Amino acid sequence: MTTNAVPVARADVPDASKALLFTRNSIKLDREADWDVWEVNKHMYDLVRGPGVRSSTMYKPPVDERLPQALQANCRRAVSYRAPDLPAMREWLNSDVLADAVEDGRTWRDAYDPLEDQWFTGNVYRFVKGVGVDPPLSSHIVIERYEVGHALASEFEKWLESYLQLLAALDGVESVQSCVVVRDIRNQLYLSPGNYAVLLTIPAADDPVARLTTPSALKAFRSSQDWELRLPYQRRELYTPAGHMFAPEAGEK
Repeated sequence: MTTNAVPVARADVPDASKALLFTRNSIKLDREADWDVWEVNKHMYDLVRGPGVRSSTMYKPPVDERLPQALQANCRRAVSYRAPDLPAMREWLNSDVLADAVEDGRTWRDAYDPLEDQWFTGNVYRFVKGVGVDPPLSSHIVIERYEVGHALASEFEKWLESYLQLLAALDGVESVQSCVVVRDIRNQLYLSPGNYAVLLTIPAADDPVARLTTPSALKAFRSSQDWELRLPYQRRELYTPAGHMFAPEAGEK
């Protein structure tokens, strides 16, 4: 795939964003190549020129026979949009730039296979706590998303504190961040299940599958799997970056 994505060097700079829109889709296999080019060169290019958002990254789930089912994505692509804080994210969500891009995106609606009874999923998150360094956007990511009801929230949040430390102690992990969903937004497309999330990163030059399948890593993930027996929705997915776009810097168009 050839795109006009920015040089990788900008993706290697530590990212301190505090707000995130994370979307997932299952683009049809015979449309993937065309969609990848449109997504980076047109959709992401347009969206990072709106107010507030500073970057966008497209991700692909790796195909690797070493990867256990518990870490395999049930979608084909994911895209993140990052803002320095929640007010900046809200400004972007309410902008004409986003509205126009969403309408443009609807032209691809028949190119998606259904994903969790939607044509794509989306959630807006604010970062709550981080352990480790600010990760660059070039890193591999594992994102765990949970839908936790009020009755279990206190117990879950207590467990989550210990889980962050457990993951951060694993060899090769550069950062772990917890997030909570933001649902007081107008765009109904970004209200999918997953009101809590954990974002783990592994450096781009490392082998994420090897890091995530050590005995220590598998033991840590078993702690998370216990919640699958209690929650109505939980996903744990590994992704690798496949394209970036950044908001123009001063003097750029």
